Amino acid sequence: MSRIRDKILDYFIRSESTGDKGSEVLDKELSEDPAFDMDEFVKYEKIWNASSDLKEFRKADVDVALSAVEARIDTPQTSVRVIPMWQKWSAAAMIVIVLGFGFYRWFVSDRYVTYEAIVAESIVLPDSSIAHLGRGATLRYLKPGYFSGAEVREFYLTGDGTFEVRKDSSKLFSVMSDHTAVDALGTIFHYEARDKYSSTRSIEGRIRFRSRFGHFDHQHLTAGDGASFDAETKTMVPYMMDEVSVVGNLVVSKMTVNDLLLIMRDEFPGEFVVDQTADLRPEVVIQVNLDQELPDIISALQESDQMDFSYDEEGGIYTITRLLAEDQGWVADYTYEMYQNDVDFNHLSE
Repeated sequence: MSRIRDKILDYFIRSESTGDKGSEVLDKELSEDPAFDMDEFVKYEKIWNASSDLKEFRKADVDVALSAVEARIDTPQTSVRVIPMWQKWSAAAMIVIVLGFGFYRWFVSDRYVTYEAIVAESIVLPDSSIAHLGRGATLRYLKPGYFSGAEVREFYLTGDGTFEVRKDSSKLFSVMSDHTAVDALGTIFHYEARDKYSSTRSIEGRIRFRSRFGHFDHQHLTAGDGASFDAETKTMVPYMMDEVSVVGNLVVSKMTVNDLLLIMRDEFPGEFVVDQTADLRPEVVIQVNLDQELPDIISALQESDQMDFSYDEEGGIYTITRLLAEDQGWVADYTYEMYQNDVDFNHLSE
């Protein structure tokens, strides 16, 4: 409020509280002020006379009245900030968005199960299919109540897993990752998805490997066929049955060193051990024909150009002391989980 309007307001308050409408106040306080405008004074006077809001302040000293107001609001001065309407609507919209997002997160997360395999383990899925998950893998899917009503048996995988799919021709079984997906109706397949890399191999039956964003044509894979995709380079590489190494009429399985040692430990109890100080590269994928006797497997590992292998043998017990393999960029098609679930070594043979 301007200085002259303050004076006019003060004039009206004093006049109302004292009943004095004398001209001296007007002459001294207002008329002599260079900023005084009689038209403006008349306008404010009409507004004042039309108002009945100050009845309770009659015969009250203006200083006392102002002190009472200040005491009630507990501050000597106040100011009112008028918020533009667009800001009010923006704030309201933001509240709606936040509440809506919170409800969406609650609604969606409440419908899903996220299973994390702390160790390699197998779980039964809502449709009675079985997922053999590698250590650290996570699998996300609808809770049973929602799963049964869905049109597709859909899962989201991070890590690696082997899936034994219960046949249901009416509902596609689909496992997705960030960039690719594997579709099946009833079969066994292995799928790995880590960051921008994913790969799959059909173990039994037929599967479809596809890009979720159209980066490559769908790959229809039968038993023994596989494919991989690198989202960084947008490169898809198929590898078919005739490209897999064969020993006699057996396909040589590809597996990590760690899985090989676990399988041999279980397959030949009391005959095969790994020295506690053995020098190993456990995550490197090697190829080996496991459908042999232990001495033949040991001999094949020792003769392989891919690895530096050594062992001790005493009393028919083989103790592994060194297995350092060179990484050939192979993708495992057989795992310890598959072995535990009785998937045969010869699962890729024709």
